[in-house]
Amino acid sequence: MKRGITHVEWAISMGLFLVALVFFFILLRPGVKPAYEQGALMSMVETNFKDYFIWHVKKTPLFIKALEVPPRVDEDRYVSVNAPSGWRFSKIEPDPYSGPLEYDFGEKKIYIRCKIGICETDDGPIIVYYYPSSESATQEETVLIANCNIEDEEKCDAELGSTETFEGVAKERLDRLKYKDVKKEWKYPESKDFAIYLDNDKVFDDGPEPGQQDNVFVKELRTWILEQNGDRANSVVGLRAW
Repeated sequence: MKRGITHVEWAISMGLFLVALVFFFILLRPGVKPAYEQGALMSMVETNFKDYFIWHVKKTPLFIKALEVPPRVDEDRYVSVNAPSGWRFSKIEPDPYSGPLEYDFGEKKIYIRCKIGICETDDGPIIVYYYPSSESATQEETVLIANCNIEDEEKCDAELGSTETFEGVAKERLDRLKYKDVKKEWKYPESKDFAIYLDNDKVFDDGPEPGQQDNVFVKELRTWILEQNGDRANSVVGLRAW
């Protein structure tokens, strides 16, 4: 009777040991690399590319209804336009060196003065372009403010029109980054890689190439190369993940 009990206990103990051993190896999975769906890898590349390298440049018209030259030399009379927080001015139209208006142009503030008599923008508004100066700048922070330095609408009166937004690739951001830094920032799987092409030119020269046995997932995005001053050119972005 005692011998039978001993064999049963031994069998149970061995069974529990084997179950624990199998569970242990399942947890560790020695030599086994995690599997990633190709679609998930491409989604990660596309989402991060858009978040990091697609930006917006805006233009807003400014209408000068009245801006008088001050009667005395020691007086100053102007319209000022302030850039939103996190944004900078890149361009102003028309040519600031022609016409009756003169501009004191800065990245964060623009002053507009009249050269002679009373100036108005009857032939069309002044167009102000501005872009995000940091990657943390948001769309909600893009409210321009235009002010006269005197409270007399007959001598100084101006208002801003509706803003137009352009979207495209910020090529300057792509040019200044390295593949290994982008991969780390995106938390891309260490065992996997990706590549980005801009009009068939590889963006990150230090990035790897896929091997012959790699299953490469490819996607194209039609977009624009967008400069700080609003200039645009058609472009095709090629994304690859493996």
